[in-house]
Formats: sequence, structure tokens, C-alpha cells
Amino acid sequence: MTREEATAKLKWYLDSNLIEDISGCEGVEEAISMAINALEAQRWTLTSKKPPDENQAYFITNIYGDVAWNYWINGEWVVLPDSVVAWMPLPEPYRGETDEK
Repeated sequence: MTREEATAKLKWYLDSNLIEDISGCEGVEEAISMAINALEAQRWTLTSKKPPDENQAYFITNIYGDVAWNYWINGEWVVLPDSVVAWMPLPEPYRGETDEK
């Protein structure tokens, strides 16, 4: 199953009324929403189709097939701006264990 197929299935499940039929499964809707967001955040976006909106660091793929990070500032890439072909947001930083035991 591809990432797109998994996202579509999760969205269908979330939009259906099947969640209401599950008794005793508190938090299922929130868990599905989190999964959808995580899957969508891990997609490469072609720079030619949609450049980033915010001035910040991103993972990039360049014309040489390398994966690196680069800054998007004021509408252009800071390092080798003509070589970036795709980008994706960086993951959230590690915040440490938050589970209460």
C-alpha cells in the first residue's frame, strides 16, 4: 500500500460514521487524524509546483539526487538555489519522554 492509498483509506474511515459504531475505543478519531497528518507531512513537494510558504529549514532533494536540508528565505533557497527540485517539512524535534507511569 502506498502512502497516498493509506491516507485515502484513513480519510474515508474518518469521514464515515463507522467510528461512532466503535464502543469503548476512546481517542480513535484523534489517532486517525494524527496518522493522516503524519502521512501528509512526509510527502515531497516539487519546488516548481509549490514553493514553501514559510521562511524556515526544509529537507530538500537536489538535481543530483542528494537529500539534505536547506533554508527557504524570502522566496529562494539559501544554498544552491537552482539545484533544488523538491522539498518537505522537517519533522518535529524530539521533546523527550512524556508518558506518565
